[in-house]
Amino acid sequence: MRTQRDLFIQHIIVITLFTLHILFIIMLGMLIYTPAHPLHITKTHIKMAYGELLTPHKLGLKNAPSILIDAPNYNATKLGQQHVKATISDLYGNKETKMLIITIADQIPPVLKTQDTLVANAISDDHIRYAYNQPFDIHQVFQAMDGKDGDVSTSLYYEGEVDTSKMGDYPITVYAFDHHHNQTKRQVTISIAHITPPTLTQKKAIDLDYEASFHVEDYFEAKDVNGHQARLEASDVDTSIPGDRQVVVRAIDDENNVASMQVGYHVKMYVYHGQKLTSGNNVQDKGQTMTKGKGVNDGPSGKETWYNLPMDGVVRIMRQQGNHDAYWVRSDGVKMLGQYVMVAANLDIHPRGSLVKTSLGLGIVCDTGTFALDNPTQLDIATSW
Repeated sequence: MRTQRDLFIQHIIVITLFTLHILFIIMLGMLIYTPAHPLHITKTHIKMAYGELLTPHKLGLKNAPSILIDAPNYNATKLGQQHVKATISDLYGNKETKMLIITIADQIPPVLKTQDTLVANAISDDHIRYAYNQPFDIHQVFQAMDGKDGDVSTSLYYEGEVDTSKMGDYPITVYAFDHHHNQTKRQVTISIAHITPPTLTQKKAIDLDYEASFHVEDYFEAKDVNGHQARLEASDVDTSIPGDRQVVVRAIDDENNVASMQVGYHVKMYVYHGQKLTSGNNVQDKGQTMTKGKGVNDGPSGKETWYNLPMDGVVRIMRQQGNHDAYWVRSDGVKMLGQYVMVAANLDIHPRGSLVKTSLGLGIVCDTGTFALDNPTQLDIATSW
């Protein structure tokens, strides 16, 4: 015996199937139906903007995704009159072809661009600072550029009053035209102020000791247009790595005028002429010892040689790998990194930063060389000899 719930479900199923059947019939009719009214191009003399695309609306039809336009000879970037053969069609097979007379005109106005000059600089596109007591020239403030005509800055003019002999803000309206009389305009504010950047002077070369502090005032001075001292700023200066690098120095006055320069600075190697260590794990007390006169020595780890080259790059690499021990030169001429003798080795056998015994003390591998290709166990000791 069927319950009321079963009857309800049955009714729902019947209604759903009936609805789907009706939808199927409607969709089938849409697929096979061809509109009784064919497509007609009602506009054949058309005015178009430069760069504008041809649309059904321009031909007198409603814009619809189902309407396609085939006009291969139409050139949207060619000014003047064109004779174009155009064919329109839809998804139902309707089609019509007509000859069109299309006139292309440049209707895009030029663009105003702010520019920084000796007498003007832009705070924003509509707020310009202009030099106090200098003749006002709108061409020092704006450039007018047109996509078709190029630079049309000669057409620039403005309405409003600007008195450069008085500090303050002056609202003006700026206009520009292209060769086809398209106009652009902008409301801007001209602020009369002192805009001359301060004078920035380097007093001496920047030659810094290893891990020394850098004070920009020790090396530079800056004054504004009235001779008052301007504020100095500098980018980061790293004295933890010996060598030559660059720093950017800026001078800023009370009117926020800025002068800047990029200069080089040098960080010296830390050289400590201390006593030669004679005990502990840093000296090999027994066996042959490398000397300047020997050139080649049979050390505790094998063949030893010595070399004397600038260590700036080597120390920089060690710093990048996290070693911040001081670089110095021992009294016997051996180059040291912290408490270890600096050596070059085959990095496949002795990785950079590993420790190895030498005849001059416990060494730290900091470098490598072509010698390692011929003798993988050879050590090259860094010295100042």
